[in-house]
Amino acid sequence: MSCQLNIAPEVSKQWNTGWKAHTGFAIRNPLLCRRGDCDDAGVLFSAARIYSGVRGSVFNSYSSCNTSFTCLRHTCTPTSIFNASSEDTHGCFGSGRKTRFYCTGSVDSVDTQKAVEFVSASAFGLDCARADVLIVGAGIVGLSIAHRLLSTTDLSVALVDAAEPCAGATGAGQGYVWLGHRNPETVAWNLAKRSKYLWDKLALGLQASGLDPLKAFGFKKTGSLLFSSSLQDAVALEERADALHKGGVHVDFLNATSLKDVEPQLHLGSEGSAILTHDDCQIDAKLAVSYLLKEIKEHCSSGRFQQLFHEPAVSFLWDNQIRGIQTNRRKVYCKKLIVAAGGWSGQLMQNIFDRLSLSYVLPTKPRKGHLLVFEGLPQFSLEHGLMEYSYKKLEESSDPFGIASTATMDAEGRLLLGSSRQFVGFDYTVQFDVMEKILLKATEYLPALAKLHLTEALKTGSARVGHRPYVPDGRPMIGEVEGLEGLLLATGHEGEGLSLSLGTAEMIVDMLLGEKEPVVDPSPFLPAGRLVL
Repeated sequence: MSCQLNIAPEVSKQWNTGWKAHTGFAIRNPLLCRRGDCDDAGVLFSAARIYSGVRGSVFNSYSSCNTSFTCLRHTCTPTSIFNASSEDTHGCFGSGRKTRFYCTGSVDSVDTQKAVEFVSASAFGLDCARADVLIVGAGIVGLSIAHRLLSTTDLSVALVDAAEPCAGATGAGQGYVWLGHRNPETVAWNLAKRSKYLWDKLALGLQASGLDPLKAFGFKKTGSLLFSSSLQDAVALEERADALHKGGVHVDFLNATSLKDVEPQLHLGSEGSAILTHDDCQIDAKLAVSYLLKEIKEHCSSGRFQQLFHEPAVSFLWDNQIRGIQTNRRKVYCKKLIVAAGGWSGQLMQNIFDRLSLSYVLPTKPRKGHLLVFEGLPQFSLEHGLMEYSYKKLEESSDPFGIASTATMDAEGRLLLGSSRQFVGFDYTVQFDVMEKILLKATEYLPALAKLHLTEALKTGSARVGHRPYVPDGRPMIGEVEGLEGLLLATGHEGEGLSLSLGTAEMIVDMLLGEKEPVVDPSPFLPAGRLVL
C-alpha cells in the first residue's frame, strides 16, 4: 500500500532550499511526497519531471552510465528505485513491500550528477551537501576565509567543524593584532602588515556605517610595548625600533625613565627599555568570531552558505582530485577544499596522504598554552598591551616548555596574562603549576600583582587552554598541496591565527580566483617542499 502525502509548506521550502543549494536550481511548485507506511522512506523528487537537458527523467539519463549507488540496504540502479512508474521491488523502503512514489515539481535544467547525489541521499534518510568551496575548520582563519569568499565572490561555501566556532585556539587566545614584536626582515612581515591593515580597514568601515568596532568585535587601538629589563636587549630593541620605523610603522624607543610616564604599572629597573608601537590594537576573539559568523549567515537564505558544525571530518572523497569530505553525518561535495583545522590539520591530512600512498607529512603539531583571565581588579589597569622581548624567541623555538610574559586588558576590563608553551599533544588539563609560573613571571614586571593569590583570583577569574598549530619552520602553510588538485591548506599559524587571519583569507581567495597578482607574495607559505618526513 502506498499513499500520497502533501508535505507541510515549511518542510517543502526547507527541502527545496537544500535542493537549490546542492544543484544550483530552484524547483517550481514543489509537491513533496513520500510513502506513508514506511519510516525508512525519505523525501524525493519525481524523476519524471526533472530534466537534464534532454527530454526524459534525470535518473533514466543517469542510469545509461550503468552506475549503481548504495542505499541503506541494497545497491540498486537509479531507475529501479526512482523511476516514477517503477515499484520498489528491492524492498528498500520496507522489506518485502512494494511502493510507488508520487511527486511533482519541475526545473528548467539540472546537473544530473548533483541531482542523483541529493535525491538519493534524501530518499534513503542520509544527507549530503554541496558547495563551490568547502572549508574544514571554523576557527578565526576558516571563518575569515568564508567571510571573504561570501563578501567578494559569487561562490557558495560550506563550513565544517568537529565542534563549533571559537572552540579551539581562537577562543583561548589573547586577541592582539600587533606589529611591534615583529621583525620586518622576516618572510612573514608582509603578511602580518597586510593583515593588520585589513583589521584596521574593517574597523574604519564599521565606524563609517555608524557602528562601534569596540562593541562589534572588541577592537581598540591600545598600542603595544615590547619590553625587556636587560641592558643587552636594549641594544636589540633600539635596532628593532629603527627597522620598524623604516618599515612604515609608527614607533618610539623608550628607556626606563620614559617608560614610567607611558606605562606606570610596568617596572623594568634602571636598565629596562621598550618599543612603543602606537597603532597596535586589541580584538576580542570571541566577539570577532560572532561578528564574522553573523555576516556569513546572511548568505544562508540564498543557499550560498551552509554551516555544518559538530560534524568531524572522517575522510576525504577522492576521484583523481578532491571531491569533498565525509563527515560523521554526510558527504559534502565541493570543487575546492580548504583545510584550516589548526592543530588538527596534520591528523586530518594524514588520512589522504596514506590513502594515496604519498610520502607526505604535514608537520603541524599542537602546542598547548595557558592564558589567565582575571576580573575584579579595580586598582589595576594597563594603558597598552605588553609583551616580553623573549616571547617571539620562545614562539619560534622548539623548546618542550617555556613561559614568556604578555599582559593585556580586554574590552570588558579583564586582565589577560600569558603565556605558556608545551608540547604535550591534545591535553586540555588546566595545570595549576603552570598558571602559578605565569603569574610569578608577570609579577617580575608588574609588582602590583604580587599580592594576588592565584586560588583566590580564579574564584572570579578563569583559565583558558588552547592548542596552537605549530610548524617547525615558523611559517604558516598556505596554498595548494602538490599532487592533490583542489586541496589547499591554511594552517600552521602557531599563536598568530587572529592577527594573520584576514591576510591569509585574502591570499587564499586570490589563489582560488587566480585573476590578479596577489597583494602579498604567497611563495614563502606554499606547502611545496615542506611536507616531508
